[in-house]
Amino acid sequence: MYIPLVPILSCLVMTDIPALFFFFASQLALLHFVHISEKQNHVALVYAFLSGILVGMSCWVRQPFLVALGASVYLLFTAGSRLEKLCIINYVITASIVAAILFFLWGGLASPAWNGNMLPSGEAVGRRSFLFLSVILALAHGSLIYAIYDPGFLLRGKKIILGTIMLSLIVVFLSDHLTTYDLRDTLPLKFVVRRVLPQPFWYVYETAAAVLFLALVPLFTFHLSAKFINEADRIVKYLYFVSALFFLAVGKMEHGYSSRYVLPAVSVLVLIHFLKEESADNFPKLLRIFLGGTLGIVIALDYLGIIAKLQLP
Repeated sequence: MYIPLVPILSCLVMTDIPALFFFFASQLALLHFVHISEKQNHVALVYAFLSGILVGMSCWVRQPFLVALGASVYLLFTAGSRLEKLCIINYVITASIVAAILFFLWGGLASPAWNGNMLPSGEAVGRRSFLFLSVILALAHGSLIYAIYDPGFLLRGKKIILGTIMLSLIVVFLSDHLTTYDLRDTLPLKFVVRRVLPQPFWYVYETAAAVLFLALVPLFTFHLSAKFINEADRIVKYLYFVSALFFLAVGKMEHGYSSRYVLPAVSVLVLIHFLKEESADNFPKLLRIFLGGTLGIVIALDYLGIIAKLQLP
C-alpha cells in the first residue's frame, strides 16, 4: 500500500496486483535458494523449483513479468557454486514451462484479442514497434514515485538540474508544435489539480509540470546508474537488472502507455532502497510510507469521483 499506484489499482479490475504478489513471492524464494545454495544445501533446488512456478504464474497474470527471467543470466554468470548454477537453471526452465502452458493454449503471448473478430493473440502481439517515448514516460513516473522514498537523489543531481530543465522545455515545445502527442495528458494528479485551480491556471501549471516531469528522467537515470555501478552486493545488482527490464518492457506494451505499467519496476526500486537504507531512525521511513499511501488514496478517491462531490471552496 505504500506505493501510490497500489490504492488506485485496487479500485480497478486489473491484474497488476496479483501478478506483483506472485512475482515478489517468487523473488523471496529465489533469494532464499541463492543464500542456502552457498552452503551446499540441496533443499535450494526445491526453492528454485517453487520460485520458477511462482514467477511463471505471475506471467500468466501479466505477461511482461516474463522479462524478469532475463536478469537471471546475471546471477548465472556470477554464481559461486555449481549447486547455485543448477538452481538458477532449474528456476528458469520451470518458469518457462509454467508460462508456456498458458501461452500454448492462447496461441501466443496474450489472450485472443477482439478486433471485429477473434484473432489469435500471436497475430496482434508483437506487431507494434518499440516506443522509446513510453520508456521515457515510465522513467518520469517512476522518478516521481521514487522521490517520495529517496528525495536525496534530487539534491545529488543539482549540478545538472538546470540543463535538464532547459532540455525538457525544448522537448515540450517540440512536442506541441511538431507532434500530435501532448505530454500534459500523462501528468499525475492532473484532474485533481484541475478541480482545485481556476481554469486560466490549468495550462500554466500543466506546462510547468510537464517540463519538471521530463527533467527528472536524466537525474533519475544517472542516479540509478551510479548506484548500480557502486553496488557490491550481487543480489541487489540483480534486482536493479530486474527493474531496468521492467522499464524497458513498457516500450513494447500493445495498448499504449499507462502509468500503471510502472508499478513492477518502481516496486523493486523502493524495495532496494529500504533494504539498503542505513538509518537507524525509523520515523523518516514511516513518514515516507505514510505519504506514499496517502497520495495513492487521494488519487483513488478522485478516480471514484468522491473528491468531485466534495464542496471545495
